[in-house]
Amino acid sequence: MPSGRISDNLSNWIKYERSTLYDIGKSVTAQGNRLNNIVVQQIKQLEIQRNKRGKRSGQSHVRLWDINQGVNDDNLRTLPQAIPTVVYNKRASKTNSNTLNINNIIQIKQIQNVSATKSQKNLKVCSINPRSVKNKTIAICDFILSNDFDIVAITETWLSSSVDKVCSSELVPNGYKMKQVPRPAKMRGGGVAIIYKSNINFKVLTSSTDGNFSTFEHIDCNIAIEKESFCLSVIYRPPPSQKNGLSTNTFLEQEWPLFLSKYATIGKPVIIVGDFNLHVDKLLDRDALKFISCLETFGLKQHVQGPTHVAGHTLDVVITRDTDNIVSNIEVRDPGLSDSSGKILRDHFAVIFNAHLYKPPPIKKTVSFRKFKSINIKGFREDMKSLDILNANICISDLDEYVESLNTGLSTLIDKHAPLITKTIVLRPSNPWFNDELHEAKHSKRKLERKWKRSQLTVDHEIYRSQCAYVNKLLKRTRISFYAEKIESCGRDQKTLFKVTKNLLGRTDEVVLPVASSSADLAQEFSDFFVDKIDKIRDKIRSETNIQAVQVDTQECMNSEIDELVEFTPVTENELRKVISKSQSKSCELDVLPTWLLKECLDELVPSLTKLINYSLDRSYVPKSFKSSLIRPLIKKPDLDSNILKNYRPVSNLPYVSKIIEKIVDSRLEGYLTANELHDPHQSAYRKFHSTETALIKVQK
Repeated sequence: MPSGRISDNLSNWIKYERSTLYDIGKSVTAQGNRLNNIVVQQIKQLEIQRNKRGKRSGQSHVRLWDINQGVNDDNLRTLPQAIPTVVYNKRASKTNSNTLNINNIIQIKQIQNVSATKSQKNLKVCSINPRSVKNKTIAICDFILSNDFDIVAITETWLSSSVDKVCSSELVPNGYKMKQVPRPAKMRGGGVAIIYKSNINFKVLTSSTDGNFSTFEHIDCNIAIEKESFCLSVIYRPPPSQKNGLSTNTFLEQEWPLFLSKYATIGKPVIIVGDFNLHVDKLLDRDALKFISCLETFGLKQHVQGPTHVAGHTLDVVITRDTDNIVSNIEVRDPGLSDSSGKILRDHFAVIFNAHLYKPPPIKKTVSFRKFKSINIKGFREDMKSLDILNANICISDLDEYVESLNTGLSTLIDKHAPLITKTIVLRPSNPWFNDELHEAKHSKRKLERKWKRSQLTVDHEIYRSQCAYVNKLLKRTRISFYAEKIESCGRDQKTLFKVTKNLLGRTDEVVLPVASSSADLAQEFSDFFVDKIDKIRDKIRSETNIQAVQVDTQECMNSEIDELVEFTPVTENELRKVISKSQSKSCELDVLPTWLLKECLDELVPSLTKLINYSLDRSYVPKSFKSSLIRPLIKKPDLDSNILKNYRPVSNLPYVSKIIEKIVDSRLEGYLTANELHDPHQSAYRKFHSTETALIKVQK
C-alpha cells in the first residue's frame, strides 16, 4: 500500500479484524522476519498496533487486546483486499529496509474459516434427508463411496425394523455399518439412521425407542476413534399437522430444552445434525428466533449458512458448542440423487462438513496365500514323478510314517511351484459391477458439477442434474446385468447359486465370536467346552439303565442266509479314480494339495493313494493326520447371546483323503446292508433313492 493518507473511496475496501492481522504479524516474527518500515508505519497510522510502553529490565511490550471478547466495531478497520508486504530475513539481508523488492511481496487474503487440524486428518461427515431411501439405495450407496464419507447421518429413511432388510443391505456399502431407528408406532415415513465405517467405535446412547420425546425422532451415539470421542445426535422433527397432532410450542418450550440440557454436563464435544423443519434463516420468524435463542441459552451455535432446501430456506442444521472448534468447511451440495425410475430428488440438499477428529486407521489384514493358478501343471507332474515316496515298489510298514512322508514330498513341490506369500492388505469398499462405461459417466458428472459451481447458472445446474439421473440409471442397469450374468453362469450348481442369491439379499456370513483376551485363549475355551460336552453325552449313554432291548428272532436269523461281514474288499485304481472324479472340488486348509490340483495329477497319485487306502482297510486303521480337523464354532441363531459358549455348534473340516476313505467304506457297508436286506423298511435318511418324499408316502400308507 503506498504511503500517505488513506483514500476515502471505500468501494474496493473490505474489513479485517485486528486478531487476523495480529496472527499474521506473529507468524512473521516467529520465522525471524520483520515487516518493512513502510508497512509498519501504515499499521501504526491505522492504529492496529498500539504504542509501546516501558517495562522493567528495559524490555518493551506491545499491548494486545483480548481476541476472545468477540467482534468489536472499534477493532475493525477498512483495509484494501490485499496489502503489499515486504518480508525479509534480518540476519541474511544487510540492505536498507526502505528498499522495496517486488519479488518479496506476498498477498494477505481474507480467510473465512480456518481449520484447527490438517484436513487429511479430519472426519468427513454428511447429513442428508433423502425422503425415503427405499427407492434410492443404489444412488445413496454410490454417493457415499464416491465422496469417501466416514459418517453419514440420514433423516426420513422410511425404513421399518424388519421388513426392509433388503433395502438396508443395498444401502450400506461394503466396509460400512448402519444403525437405524424406525418411526415408532409403525407409522409411515420418518426414521433416522447413521451409516459409519466399520473401523469406527460406535455406541448408541439413546434413541426414539426410549419414548422420552414425542415431537421429534432421534438417535444419540458416542463416536470413538483411538483416544478421541464425541457425541453425535441425529434428529428429525416432523412438521406439525392435524394428522400427527404435534405442536411447535411443545417442541420449543418443553422437549427441545429438555433434550439440550443433558449436554450441559457432558465433558466431550457435541455435534447435532438433522432436519428440524424450521426456517432458521428467517431472522424475523418467531419459531426460528425461539430455536436460536434456546441454542444460545445452552451455549450452542448453528453453523449452516445458506439454503438446504429447494424452496430456498435452511432446514438442515449443524449444531455444536459455541466454544468448540470441532467442525469446519461446511458445504451445502446437491447430491443429485434419483429414484429407480431416474427421477431426480428435488427436496433437500446434503450438508457436508469436516469434524476435527483423526480419521480412523484403515482396516488392515495379513493374508497368506499361494498362487496355485500360476502353477505349470505339466512341469509339476514331471517333478512329481521324481518323488521317491510315489514309487510303486515301496512297501508300507507304518501307515502314519508313509502319510507323513507323502505330505512332506508334496509340500516340497508346492513350495517350489507356488511358494507361500504373506501380505498385509488394506480392506476397501468395492463395487464388483463397476465398469469403464460407468467410470466415464461419473467423470463427466464431476466435470459438469465443477462447471455449475463456477458459473452458478441455472442451465448448468439442470445439465448437471440430468447427468446425475443418467449415472443413477446406469448404476442400476450395470448392477442388474452383473448379477444376471453371475446367476446364469451358475447353471445347475445350486450351491454357487445360493451364495450369489445370499450375497444379493445382503445375508452375509459375519463371523460372530465371544469376547476374549486373545485368540489362543478363545480357542482353548471352545476346545474345553466341546470336549466336555462330548464326555457328558458318552457318560449319559453309559449310565442309561432303562434301555429297552430290541427283540430279535434268533431262529429267523439262523434260518436266513446272511453272510458275515469280516473284511472290506480292496479298492481298485479305476474305482478310486471314479470316486475322486465325482467328488466335489472342495478343499480343507489341512490339505497339502488343493482338490482341483489333485484331480489334475490323478495318473501320478492314484497308485499311491490306492495302496494307502487298501492298507487302511486291511489293518482297520485310520492315520492320525486324517483324524485331525479344523473346528469352526458357528452360532446357532443370530439373536442368541454371542458370549455364551453353549449357543455355538462345532463344524469340522477334515482332510480330503480322509473323506475319500469314508466314501469307500460307506460303499462297502451300503452294499452289504442292501444285499442282505438289513435296512429298516421305514428308513429314508442316508439311503439312495430315498428322501422326505418317500418318508411321507410311507406315513400316509
